Amino acid sequence: MPDRFPSPFEIQTPPGAAGWEKLYLYSSLFSEDRREYEDAGFWFQDGVHWPAVLTPWDATFLEFALASLSQYNTRHYLIPPALGVDFRILNGYVYLSPVGVTNPAEIEARVPQFLERAGYYFGNWDRLYDNWLRDRGRAAARERSVGGHHRGARLRQRPDHDGELPRAL
Repeated sequence: MPDRFPSPFEIQTPPGAAGWEKLYLYSSLFSEDRREYEDAGFWFQDGVHWPAVLTPWDATFLEFALASLSQYNTRHYLIPPALGVDFRILNGYVYLSPVGVTNPAEIEARVPQFLERAGYYFGNWDRLYDNWLRDRGRAAARERSVGGHHRGARLRQRPDHDGELPRAL
């Protein structure tokens, strides 16, 4: 049994998928130029959020959302041991790898800043969560009072629609 997962550079392209890499931005792909860095990471296929092959259009989500999330966690909250997450596309599937802070002194230095920025939420979690539940309950009640689901309300307003919601909803 191998002592590690295969390198992304060892994964073969499945039959019929030749040229798949031409569909995506070069920065989203595993690269020989970054091979040493990428081979050192722990890459896993994110089948929870992207269980199927990602279309090139949907891949744009990775370029802004995951990069923004990583920057926010790294620069705003300064989560002590984390520098975000890297992503790559391989054979059309999304792979992620956590990027950690490797210097223990840097982790320790980030703790006070993290507590200053995120500590409020942890210190007041019960009250904040109770308020959120209360507000969410009010919002749900408002939605019910104006005729339920907004999509259904729009359907009922159409003159060519009998007011029944599609079964798929």
